[in-house]
Amino acid sequence: RKDRDRFLDLLEKADISHYLDIHQRLHVFRMELPSSCTAEDVEFLKGFVQRILKSTEYPMVDLDGEEQKAALIITAEEPEDEHVSRMSEWYKMKQEEDRKRQGD
Repeated sequence: RKDRDRFLDLLEKADISHYLDIHQRLHVFRMELPSSCTAEDVEFLKGFVQRILKSTEYPMVDLDGEEQKAALIITAEEPEDEHVSRMSEWYKMKQEEDRKRQGD
């Protein structure tokens, strides 16, 4: 209860998404915090959610009365744009090839 306001404040800032990994039959919840949040904020949320799950008699995900496997990912990292990094590497390689050709 004492940390309720902090939890709700962080929860309000979070972008929460869900997807179902059909191969593992696993519900994955992803909680992305703004990059301004600290590692301490992430650890706080993790601990708070764990306390909630331990204190309730209900499963995290229930479908037709059957408990489902579920995971929660909490992060405050900016996702890396893989396309940009791959293109950057491609341009570096292309520039190097051009330099070699001009040197021949």
